[in-house]
Amino acid sequence: MRDDSIRDAKAGHFKTAVVTAILVGLTIVSIMLLVKHLQNADVGKDNRDIVTSVVRKASNRLEVQVINGAVTTAREASGGPFGIFEGRLTIRQPFSVSYHVDMNKMNLSDYSWNERAKTLFVRLPEIPPDAPNIDESRQIIVAKGWVITQEMQNIIRRKIAIGAVAQANSEALKPEHLKAARENARSALARNLEGPLEVAGVKGVHVEVIDSSAGERWDVSRSLAQVLASEAK
Repeated sequence: MRDDSIRDAKAGHFKTAVVTAILVGLTIVSIMLLVKHLQNADVGKDNRDIVTSVVRKASNRLEVQVINGAVTTAREASGGPFGIFEGRLTIRQPFSVSYHVDMNKMNLSDYSWNERAKTLFVRLPEIPPDAPNIDESRQIIVAKGWVITQEMQNIIRRKIAIGAVAQANSEALKPEHLKAARENARSALARNLEGPLEVAGVKGVHVEVIDSSAGERWDVSRSLAQVLASEAK
């Protein structure tokens, strides 16, 4: 009888150990699955609704760069009776060109939210220069010709106006100016998004601006537009 009792006790302990091992194993598997799920949950809903609301309201037009310079343009014209008069004007005039990021033209496909890292990824848009501002009030004019009629002056000035804009545009499109504008745009966008997000309650948020034109890859998780579109199905 005693041997049978011992055997029954051992069997009971063995069954308890097996059940305990199974429960521990299931718990470990559950924890592993939960961790894996959290690791894969790049786009979380905890703050996503707030982030989506903030970026939808972002409509600032941010000036990120201004260049200043001067262009010198010379043009000629003939006029008078039988076109006997020839005249030439050379005009030097200051100009400025601004570069802006228009956040109102950005949409949800330009943003991706990573809840775990509290990071908003932003795709940097194109930043073309604005139309040049030519300061005609500060012109320096050199005229050449015995007689330059008013009609000749009007013709020359129209040509110079067109030429001055083309020269200023050419300067504004130089790679060093475009690069500086894009670098300035990174910090400007980050500042204009981090502040409102913090105020809205997303604490410790970080904004990372990705410049595809500089070879940076937009290889983050789905954009806010893609997430909302999939949830709407």
